[in-house]
Amino acid sequence: ARGARWQAWEQLRQMERERGTRSETWFNVGPVNVAGRCLAIEIHPTDPNIVYAGFASSGIWKTTNAGLTWTVLADTLPTLAISALEIDVTNPDRIWMGTGEGWGNIDAVHGVGVLVSTDAGATWGTTGMSSPLSQGRDVFELEYNPATGTLMAATAQGLWRSTDQGL
Repeated sequence: ARGARWQAWEQLRQMERERGTRSETWFNVGPVNVAGRCLAIEIHPTDPNIVYAGFASSGIWKTTNAGLTWTVLADTLPTLAISALEIDVTNPDRIWMGTGEGWGNIDAVHGVGVLVSTDAGATWGTTGMSSPLSQGRDVFELEYNPATGTLMAATAQGLWRSTDQGL
């Protein structure tokens, strides 16, 4: 006698034979030579071939050809734990990076707050939400409103708002 789980599994296989599998529409675009989990992705607002990805312990990576090849950006930052990315849709060369991955895990790599690039990730600078690594400022999400210049940061210390583009 087959149980309910077995029957559900058989039904799923039958549906896949009839409609196709989900794996036909999902595929890995890399990068594959990184350490840590992918915590953040951001797609360029006018060029979908440009994608930025942030990793728990491998920094920020960029592709300009929809994932065929990837280049590491700024692997000399004070932390390589990148947890949030946000692109200014009115000026895509401006990118904010939230650092740290303090989700309560024992091996968490902490961050230095929010960093900013004004040259599409070639260089990075501090913001008013940057701090020394010893303070462990972890940022989980960033949102920017170009109409008001408001940058929001969800952090381990609460929700923060800047009205001057995070400066």
